[in-house]
Amino acid sequence: MRAVIAAHKGIDGLEIREISDQMEMGPHDIKVKIHAFGLNWRDYFKMTRIPWCRENPIPGSDASGEVVAVGEEVTRFKVGDRVITSDYAGWYDGLLTPEKEDQGLDLCFGIDGCMREYFVMHENGFVRMPSHLSWEEGGVMSTTYGTSFNAVAIQGQVGLGETVLLEGTGGLTCASISFAKASGAKVIVMGQVQSGLEKALDLGADEIINTKEFPDWDQKVLELTNGVGVDVSIDILGKASLNKAMLCTRQNGTVVLEANLTGGTAEFSMGIPLVRQLTLKGMRVASTEMMERMVNAMEMFKIKPPIDSVYDMDHIKDAFRRMVDGVEFGKVCVKVC
Repeated sequence: MRAVIAAHKGIDGLEIREISDQMEMGPHDIKVKIHAFGLNWRDYFKMTRIPWCRENPIPGSDASGEVVAVGEEVTRFKVGDRVITSDYAGWYDGLLTPEKEDQGLDLCFGIDGCMREYFVMHENGFVRMPSHLSWEEGGVMSTTYGTSFNAVAIQGQVGLGETVLLEGTGGLTCASISFAKASGAKVIVMGQVQSGLEKALDLGADEIINTKEFPDWDQKVLELTNGVGVDVSIDILGKASLNKAMLCTRQNGTVVLEANLTGGTAEFSMGIPLVRQLTLKGMRVASTEMMERMVNAMEMFKIKPPIDSVYDMDHIKDAFRRMVDGVEFGKVCVKVC
């Protein structure tokens, strides 16, 4: 079978190689024929910033596919089921603990990922695919939509009538818009790509702020909320945005630290959360149980992941360059078969 190999550092270090599809299966494992997979910034960061823990690694934590074989003790799936990956196979439910992390079952990071034609993993590393989605839509959603569901529904506890601030117009924000609107919240989206912001309106956002037009966008958020601020800010930029996100979150509100796309190290004013009595919540992706709840919500509200573009495996480098340099709105997908 063919697989994407991060043979060298960076996008130019990616190669498509033939590897064996005769993978050992344990009693709780299932084998999945991959139809599509999605690209994530975590893949890019691993290829460019963080040393791999193994040689010739296979990236990827998002994929959709069909179950073609099951281990003798598998209970959650059968041959023919349509499934998507769950990022942490070792984190089925409850809190993410050191014991669960020590299993090393974090796709792409701890073990080889799913950018290949066939993939074997413990059954807890999969969730049924929402029935209304195509292979491409299912293939781009796992990490992004699982993470955003955790941010909006679990950490942010967004409720009816509340106001939420979201940043940018990429995959995380697309997912968060859908989940926040399904929760009955008002959504404000800030970003610098006007065409993406307009598509955010189409997806359900109530207000948009172009940060090129309003560099002091936190003041614009306060204006839109009558000076009170939003109930929940979901911060994905980190270094470039955290102070302003906190400044436009209401007193006793919540700031969810979902990602740090502008850098892993930053300084922020301690006075802001102290004076405003904010709750800052760190988080990471989602458990499989959270993703099962997410799938139910997506089916109930007919939520579909917007797709920016679709590539084939032979153009994997172009696909990653599109994600890094050119995404206007939504996710980049690679179709396998």
